[in-house]
Amino acid sequence: MATSKIYFDGELDLEKVKRAYLITVVPSGGYVSGGETAHNKLYFNEESGWLNNLPFLKQLLRLLFGYGGGVWSDVYIADSTVQIGVDQRDVTDYLKATNNFAAVQDNHDYMMVTNAVLVVEKRE
Repeated sequence: MATSKIYFDGELDLEKVKRAYLITVVPSGGYVSGGETAHNKLYFNEESGWLNNLPFLKQLLRLLFGYGGGVWSDVYIADSTVQIGVDQRDVTDYLKATNNFAAVQDNHDYMMVTNAVLVVEKRE
């Protein structure tokens, strides 16, 4: 279970943000030799810790105060011909004013995180 964490430095004025999306590129992401299903996860501004043991409280804090990030499973799909997993997803709801980060986790075979780009569009 290897996890690669990517940090995005800088400050954002969230009131001026129209949309934000995260693009990740992961060679061998989603491809497992032998044809089994790959098991990987993408996290955006999701902290692990004691709150993970209390999913109801975590969800309540997210709803009331916007606390917490996004987690997606099995996001990279590839095959023996195209072995580069690329993912683009909207992360606007999980964006923070500072200290934004992403993490990519592989739970089986192998993969290599090469790129993570956070694109933030401003309102006019």
